[in-house]
Amino acid sequence: MKPSNVMVTLEGPKVIDFGIARAVDASVVTRTGSMVGSPGYMPPEQIRGEPLSGASDVFALGALLAYAATGQHAFSWDGAATHTVLYRVLHEEPALGPDAGPLTGELRALVARCLARDAGARPTLAEIGPLARERVGADFWLPASLTARLGQDAAALLEFDEPPAVPPPGPAPSTGPAPSAAPVTVPVPVPGKRRRAVLAAVAGAVAVGVALPLIALANSGGDDGGSDGAGGDPAEAPLADLLPAEVRAAGELTVWVAERHNPVLFEEEGAPVGFEVDLAVAMAQRLGVEPVFTLVDDRPTAVDGALRNSAEAPGHVVMSGFTDAPQRRAELGLDFVNHFADGFAVLSDDPGRSGELGLLCGLRVTSYDDEFLHEVIEENTGGCAEPPTWLPVPSRDDMAEAIALDEADVAVLLYSQGARYAHEHGDLGLSVALDSAEKGFRGIGVPPDQPALRDALAAAVDLLIQDGTYATLLDRWGIPESGIGTASVNGGSG
Repeated sequence: MKPSNVMVTLEGPKVIDFGIARAVDASVVTRTGSMVGSPGYMPPEQIRGEPLSGASDVFALGALLAYAATGQHAFSWDGAATHTVLYRVLHEEPALGPDAGPLTGELRALVARCLARDAGARPTLAEIGPLARERVGADFWLPASLTARLGQDAAALLEFDEPPAVPPPGPAPSTGPAPSAAPVTVPVPVPGKRRRAVLAAVAGAVAVGVALPLIALANSGGDDGGSDGAGGDPAEAPLADLLPAEVRAAGELTVWVAERHNPVLFEEEGAPVGFEVDLAVAMAQRLGVEPVFTLVDDRPTAVDGALRNSAEAPGHVVMSGFTDAPQRRAELGLDFVNHFADGFAVLSDDPGRSGELGLLCGLRVTSYDDEFLHEVIEENTGGCAEPPTWLPVPSRDDMAEAIALDEADVAVLLYSQGARYAHEHGDLGLSVALDSAEKGFRGIGVPPDQPALRDALAAAVDLLIQDGTYATLLDRWGIPESGIGTASVNGGSG
């Protein structure tokens, strides 16, 4: 039992051991003289060549549950060589993440027992079965975010001949393009939807930890043409009526962008990409308009552009990680629709390290050479008997290298930046922990004389949260802790 032997389908998880598993995981070798099994999922007794029992399967189940909950293999989280993984199974404790992490409480205790080195200490199937049955819900079993992802991937397969709405996400260049002297307007069209009756089945929706293979069994229907624009079909733009009539008539939502960083909103090959770009595209689709991004050099220019143009043609907002606070709203003269959260966090190669900046006493801290960030760290560690030492560097690659070379214990940076980096470089074994005291809302800035537009944007964010698209985008960009439960409106009458 290992991740590639479990497929997540709409009908429930399915255990397989046939061609699909062999195709996605070639770890099982059965020729004479070779080890039969998958390192990290084989129990100690199997490694030692001792007789096996049902307890051996319980060990594999524990390793599988640990991976499903944390996204990391309990004994090979860092991509270690086979002999190292086998040694860890025999002599070390599994890596289950922080106690307050995704794997916690009763499930964590069960997994720890399943992974006991002594086969006799593991729970029996008779004990595990009732425990599992107690927790089987009566409703549809998949989380909304995964259900949405299945539907999106199925739609992508059926419309593979259409261009993507935005460039695929990827790492930002180490040095960004030179800022333009004048605004650069980049339209990002909402993809048209084909009206077709589709009979699709999920043969192997998720081989856990592998891919999302979907098999479309049929594609039929009378109308194979696409709509002429966003919102042509009311079902595709359920919130269109919430927009001001002028915005609906113009058919565009102009997003002014200034300060940019990966993964929130940045430029790649001259085009805007990032979490906020994907979110804006999805919001615009629900509202029945087309998003147009206007890239400028600084935030005052972005805010002035949105305010000035909105007076003549409503439908202008600002995005790019704007921190929402009362003083900030007053300074900018904007209302805010909060759509994600961010704050300073600790990046390290120790999964159990806290994200609290106040616990950095005596540690070697690396980060950007940023005066404000340095002040934040000093404020949080002012009471330390031994203050942290400071190693300023220009990039996240330099931070990771400093940690790998033992020149620094931790890096301090925005959660979104650190989490995205750890997500992109899983082989480095880095983890990120957000300081809850530093966590704050980020908002979409809306001119204060546009309450209908502001409330429509908030409704669009809430709809994306409810239908699972929001969680899917957070996962795509590797920033799950940036999620919020509902879009709050601050400013004006909100």
